[in-house]
Amino acid sequence: MSEGISDDNLRSDSPAHERHRARRTVLVGLVVFVVCAMLTFSPLLLGRGGLNRFIVAFSLVGVMLGGSFMLHGAWDWLRAGRRR
Repeated sequence: MSEGISDDNLRSDSPAHERHRARRTVLVGLVVFVVCAMLTFSPLLLGRGGLNRFIVAFSLVGVMLGGSFMLHGAWDWLRAGRRR
């Protein structure tokens, strides 16, 4: 038989594994946030140009996405810590 998604695979993991996943999510969010925040200020180095507004728009979306990753990862980290 083929191995599909079963109820056992959908159940939550151990609290230690959940904390590890939450820390990894916070770290990825931090990296995305910092990289996109640096991209936001790149027009200061590049000077005036038509392409800069697209770089800034893309990087602002990335900053918000990175902040969301950090916020939700931190929330999961705290929740997993309380279940110990």
